[in-house]
Amino acid sequence: GFVNEENGLLIPVNDSNALAKAMKHMLNNSGIFNREHIAAKIEKKFSPGNVANRLVKLYNSVING
Repeated sequence: GFVNEENGLLIPVNDSNALAKAMKHMLNNSGIFNREHIAAKIEKKFSPGNVANRLVKLYNSVING
């Protein structure tokens, strides 16, 4: 998944109390997250060049069966 313990917190859907607690935790503990590591993972997964390469592979697999 996109969010994990290395880059954030997951909370139950429609749980406003959990959201408030998670937001306070993130505000008070933002220093525990490795920003460079998170940025590198996001770049690797979602940079325009990498997304384009994945799309080309997908299209080729559909076209070539």
